Amino acid sequence: MNKKLNDEEYHAFLQMFDGQSVQIRRLSTQSKIFRLSFRFVNIYSFSFICIFFLMTKFFADAINKDILTEGYVAVLSARAYISLWLLAGFNIAYYFSFYFRFFVVLMLMYLLNATIDQTLLFLLHYDYAQKPILAAFYLTRPFFIFALIVTLFKYDEQR
Repeated sequence: MNKKLNDEEYHAFLQMFDGQSVQIRRLSTQSKIFRLSFRFVNIYSFSFICIFFLMTKFFADAINKDILTEGYVAVLSARAYISLWLLAGFNIAYYFSFYFRFFVVLMLMYLLNATIDQTLLFLLHYDYAQKPILAAFYLTRPFFIFALIVTLFKYDEQR
């Protein structure tokens, strides 16, 4: 088995990089609805990641000890890190025109999975009225899902 590139493959590989310059896509070229949903996704994701880390690092005493001992905060912490990486990929994919719809669908799948898991883990065991941080994560999630769907369908690749 020959693992070396032949001349045709070598030239095709080099042509991939020939004459291309990195062009950063502008948000202002998209529709107003897309820009609004794009900004909402960014602000919502980043604010809840920050709120979660602030609550667990500085206000851990205010969280119910049952949640801390049963490892639910560890699960939510892992989800916060995953959300941070997905948000970074979401923005990189948009600004560099690289598989943007893929990242939106990936975020939707992850969010739907996390919502179902959170419903099964928390809804049966805890009352959300007594845990406002859990209620904030859970009850505002439909707005986030809706914004991602709008972002997916209003995205114009040509702009």
